[in-house]
Amino acid sequence: MKDQKLLTPQEVCELLGIKMSKLRSAIFRREIPIIKIGRLVRVSQDDLAQWLNQNKVNPE
Repeated sequence: MKDQKLLTPQEVCELLGIKMSKLRSAIFRREIPIIKIGRLVRVSQDDLAQWLNQNKVNPE
């Protein structure tokens, strides 16, 4: 496994500039890919970057 940074939900909120409730909703709806380690939830930095690129809206 390559060196992959796993982000905590708090770190994801800070990076995206959103509230924790918004992130929880997105995770519950399976919009953002997560990794579960027991009861811990983590988001791969690579998966988050890919998700952001896939959900980018280009202006016309």
